[in-house]
Amino acid sequence: MTKKTKVKGNKGTRNVINGFVILTIVLSVLVASVATVIAPPLPPPPPPPPEPTSIAVTADPASIPANEVATSIITAQARCNNSTPASGHTLTFKKISGPADAVLVGADEDGEVYIVTDEEGKACATLLAGETPGTVVVKASYSGGAGEVSNTTAVNLTELEADTTPPYTSGYDPAKDATNVPIDTNIVVHVKDDDEGVNQATIEMRVDGVLVVPVITGPTADYTLTYNPPADFGYEQIVEVTVDAADFNATPNVMPQDVYSFTTQAATLHDVNLTVDNETKLTTPGVTVTYTLTVKNTGNVNDMFNLVIDDVPENATATLSESVTPDLAPDGTYNVLLNVSGAIEAEYIVNVTATSQGNTSVSDNVTAKTNVTQVPANITYSDLIVAPTSGTAPLDITASATVENTGGVAGAYNATLKVNGTVVNYTTGTLDAGENTTVNFTHTLTTAGTYNVTIDALTAVEVTVTQVPANITYSDLIVAPTSGTAPLDITASATVENTGGVAGAYNATLKVNGTVVNYTTGTLDAGENTTVNFTHTLTTAGTYNVTIDALTAVEVTVTQVPANITYSDLIVAPTSGTAPLDITASATVENTGGVAGAYNATLKVNGTVVNYTTGTLDAGENTTVNFTHTLTTAGTYNVTINDLTSVTVNAAEELPPVTVSIGSASCNVSDTVHVPINITGASNIGAMDITVTYDASILDATNVENGSMITTLPDLLWSYNLSAGMIHISLAAYPSMINGTGELFVVTFDVDAVGNSTLDINVTEAWTGDVPPQLVTSITVDGYVNVTDDGLLGDINSDGWIGLPDLSVLGGVWGTHIGQAEYNPNADLNGDDWIGLPDLSILGAHWGEHL
Repeated sequence: MTKKTKVKGNKGTRNVINGFVILTIVLSVLVASVATVIAPPLPPPPPPPPEPTSIAVTADPASIPANEVATSIITAQARCNNSTPASGHTLTFKKISGPADAVLVGADEDGEVYIVTDEEGKACATLLAGETPGTVVVKASYSGGAGEVSNTTAVNLTELEADTTPPYTSGYDPAKDATNVPIDTNIVVHVKDDDEGVNQATIEMRVDGVLVVPVITGPTADYTLTYNPPADFGYEQIVEVTVDAADFNATPNVMPQDVYSFTTQAATLHDVNLTVDNETKLTTPGVTVTYTLTVKNTGNVNDMFNLVIDDVPENATATLSESVTPDLAPDGTYNVLLNVSGAIEAEYIVNVTATSQGNTSVSDNVTAKTNVTQVPANITYSDLIVAPTSGTAPLDITASATVENTGGVAGAYNATLKVNGTVVNYTTGTLDAGENTTVNFTHTLTTAGTYNVTIDALTAVEVTVTQVPANITYSDLIVAPTSGTAPLDITASATVENTGGVAGAYNATLKVNGTVVNYTTGTLDAGENTTVNFTHTLTTAGTYNVTIDALTAVEVTVTQVPANITYSDLIVAPTSGTAPLDITASATVENTGGVAGAYNATLKVNGTVVNYTTGTLDAGENTTVNFTHTLTTAGTYNVTINDLTSVTVNAAEELPPVTVSIGSASCNVSDTVHVPINITGASNIGAMDITVTYDASILDATNVENGSMITTLPDLLWSYNLSAGMIHISLAAYPSMINGTGELFVVTFDVDAVGNSTLDINVTEAWTGDVPPQLVTSITVDGYVNVTDDGLLGDINSDGWIGLPDLSVLGGVWGTHIGQAEYNPNADLNGDDWIGLPDLSILGAHWGEHL
């Protein structure tokens, strides 16, 4: 029913209206008498579209998390017998089964949603998940002359894991505790979150305690913070950096403050240190000796160094392997060889200087003294080593010694291995002056006895050889476990070794309280060992002494464990909603004891037992107990099973519905029209999704702008998507909220063809800005756009004829204006947003015209 609005005005205006009423009556009589003469017959109505004979139903996605903001689009496609799309028919969507808190958006009190199929025969409904996991079955059906056709689809609501992980940092440049950092460095660090993403508004960076503003790039899962200091850091400055952040979780996870530092480079310093491996060396005339010179960069910058011999003594030759070092990093070293020889016996002193190329005033030098003398060859022996010095026959021994020529010229040596004074092996060679080598011998002592072993005339080493019989020993007893409940499976192991000189057999026995319960046998060569392993079951409670052979026994205690009933894994869902609120509670009951035991699981609400269940569990068995309960009144409830930590459930009072409407307009082909979307009775609205469908053959939506009601909201986030025949608008005003009545959005259409397009508006979901948010039911009021040809102005009812029906419509909305529910834009013929005498004048001017 259309609501009428009484318009009050002055007396003159009422006289005009009274005159209009009289004129209307006269014209009505006149037109009624001539209508049959001047009005041509109207064309017959178009045939109804063919009815659907089949329906296919799909869900996208088919699996969503059990989360009060997760949705799945249920799409039904209706087809006729010839497989063509069945458009223009109303399909009914209804949830058949599944968790009670999962609902179809826009469903009526019977749980049904009615959607008209588009030109492809498709209609879409939205399933909104609750917080209860499970499988929801949705049915789409059509009832017509041939009966009902229907089909179903299923959506799986999966368990939602809570986000408890805070953001973290990585990718530091400079690295934490870095040193020698350039003073003009930028500071780069990554802030990451693996779940909800990092809330950029919470990111704070401080450098040496001062809040700075870095450039932040990248996705919310991995923000890159880049700070370019306005000036260079100082030399050897310790720079401290702190980073704070939190994520987008409903209860934000705050990252522990990250504090780290780095140290900048020191001021430029060139320095060098030159050393020699041995300041004095001995040689003979004409024989070259080599000194190793080490150049070290003791500055703090890369540098190269020039090396020169200051002077070369008479009768001597001195050369360097290189005169310039490679580029050396700070603390880097490089070795250069100094070769010196003398023609006659004398002491030759050579000075070498290393100079920095970066700063030629920086240098260091060393002195090498070479003594040239004529000394005869002198062969010496030392460092006799004989091993082993004892063992069982046959015993393989090794003997080694150092042979050195301490003379001034080359000389030959003949090294002999002697056992009890008898030479049993030898080796010969030649050594240059100052050269040494190691001689090595092997020998086998085949019989038991005492032997004196030496090389050349060095002090002999005594070697004792014995003949040892087989000797089987046991060690390293391990028994595990040493305690437990009956029946208890134990393992026992020990090492068996033959420490004798010949092979021998063993018989390893497992003993429990002195009784042999198992055994194993084998043979071991001299010096061989093995591990024996046993398993055994202690079936009754008691104390047992367990051993292998005669090793010290290990005590094993076996007990009988009583029943022990435990409760865990409490789940309560949903944790919020409107009263009366149906909740479910479940927990795991487990018997961790050794025998069967009974349990009594109680459901408690605010400390009062409201339900219970009992049962019996075998040892090690577990089960899940489930309860349902209805919270009939609004309030906050602590719900638990037995003494588990309770879960808080908030049952809120049901919120009043909000009305969302779209305006109407009357226009001509090629016009551009602006249609408002209004809201009535809004209370703390924080988020809303709106869809508008229209006839794409008549209209083309080109833009959506925010309306006067939300233009000044400081925290508004909204977006829209335009497709052929559909407009989708999403808005979020949190922490600001929408209250009252006014204009939300203005939609702009380009008018393409003559006709009347219904503007079908739906609120797919609406939530309050409260914490937690509450779902708000909505009432929608559709609009329309009536398009006529430019030459038929005044055809208010679009029947192709200007006459009494148009006058009747005009009189029904007389005095209304834009913004009122009764306002009809088709009757606003002069477009001044008010229906009155100017529109009546236009209607009279075109009276009787037709297409």
